[in-house]
Amino acid sequence: MSITDFFRGKVLLITGGTAFLGQPLVAKILTALPDVEKIYLLIRSRTDASGKRASAQERLENELLTSDVFTSLRHRHGENFETWALQKLAAVEGDLTDERLGFNDTDYQRLQNEVQVFINVAGLVDFDPPFDDSLWGNALAAKHVVNFARGCQDAVFLHVSTAYVCGDKPGHVSEELPPAYEQYAAAHREKTGTPIPETLSEEIEGLLSLSAAIRAEVDSPENLARFEQEAEQQKKGTRKGIDAQVEELKAEWLENRLVEAGLEHARARGWNDTYTYMKFLAEQMVMELRGELSTAIVRPSIIESSLAEPEPGWLGKFRMSEPLIVGFGKGRLPDFPADPDIILDIIPVDFVVNAILAAAEATAKRRGIEVYHVATGTQNPLYFRGIFEATYEYFVKYPMLEDGKPIAVPIWRYPSLEEFQRKLDSRMRLANLAVYTLGKLPVRAAKRKRRQLVLKQSGIKALLHYIRIYAPYTRTNFEFETQKMQRLYEALSPTEQQQFNFDVSQIHWKRYFQEIHIPGIKRHVLKLEDGANG
Repeated sequence: MSITDFFRGKVLLITGGTAFLGQPLVAKILTALPDVEKIYLLIRSRTDASGKRASAQERLENELLTSDVFTSLRHRHGENFETWALQKLAAVEGDLTDERLGFNDTDYQRLQNEVQVFINVAGLVDFDPPFDDSLWGNALAAKHVVNFARGCQDAVFLHVSTAYVCGDKPGHVSEELPPAYEQYAAAHREKTGTPIPETLSEEIEGLLSLSAAIRAEVDSPENLARFEQEAEQQKKGTRKGIDAQVEELKAEWLENRLVEAGLEHARARGWNDTYTYMKFLAEQMVMELRGELSTAIVRPSIIESSLAEPEPGWLGKFRMSEPLIVGFGKGRLPDFPADPDIILDIIPVDFVVNAILAAAEATAKRRGIEVYHVATGTQNPLYFRGIFEATYEYFVKYPMLEDGKPIAVPIWRYPSLEEFQRKLDSRMRLANLAVYTLGKLPVRAAKRKRRQLVLKQSGIKALLHYIRIYAPYTRTNFEFETQKMQRLYEALSPTEQQQFNFDVSQIHWKRYFQEIHIPGIKRHVLKLEDGANG
């Protein structure tokens, strides 16, 4: 087996190339597999708040190629880096929510004739988005990309999913395809006594209808009258100002309704959140539509900062653990309702990248469809208690600072979810009361104190959000089978095992958190210089 030989001369199409996983994937290919013929990056144009539009090519040049993911390549190629990179990379403007990916017929056909490896990294990764955004960005996008890939000439298709697509059932999770949707629907009806749509297409149509109904409801006479009344109370101003406030209230109501409806639907179906349920539907799309397409479904667990490449601790933005680690280091997270003895399955992003590249070669050879878990829990388990202890030791040694003084970090007791929620609710009530009381004082005297309290309110709101979304993953054990992933690694030559490392037994967790991950958060997310603790 040789990854290098497989990719030589190949034409690739990658979605999600500007996102957290896509960036190091593109960097790794350019670094370790420079003999690829071409990498097409499907990028959506973007319009900012001022109305200025950035084309796919502009986003490639101004967002992706300026990323620090390319620092080592930039050093290697010097001033010629961008010219060299653009000989290999080509932006194609598109949109995964469009049935034809946003391409005209000529480009659609041309790319199908050229593309030999299609890696679908893109997806809406928010745990609790408006559910129809996730439906289009995950499930329906998967339908559109697999239909495209099926029309390519003997292509290999890799779909990046999530290990948590298994739903809310704890315990052992096999490295296999899920049951077809029809089997799932029958089992759900037998288990709960509640009938649900019997086919995948009926489930999708039902979700689209639910979205349309909620979007129509926002303009109901009752809602419009309430928004108007609230706007008049808040604005006390011109008609124009009141109208603008009504539109803000409508948008806020609509987003909240779509978020809540998505969570409610996903949990009724047996998933913890909207994201993982939509990823389940996306896998169903791939299974149902692939035909004879050589396919791999790659399921990473919780992706965090890199172990080694493009540099130790590389991190594009806040992932799952970062808000909790930063909140703890800044003294804003006095406790957490986790089970300290559960396995929290974390995987460095460079291991996921390397596993994707190995899976592509294996899939071309094996044909058919295969599932690969890229996870650590069964081979090299990380217990939640271990994360806390490593993080606590780090911040005792290198405390964050506030007004130049070190911030003390607490020892967690791991309260129950109910107890923790009660404490947060109590803190929020006190903060709200204080803000209300300050509103009666002279503006100048209250200004600074009010700003501090508003920051406290927003911090508590953020904690309540993280608890609602992440608590199921910090109180439930999932054990992801990884034998297929291990066999992929073992089939590589010793040279390629070093070059494309995803042997999770090599990760030393305490060293990873203290020497790589937390310094990476400081450098890439908080933008602090090495050694700074602001």
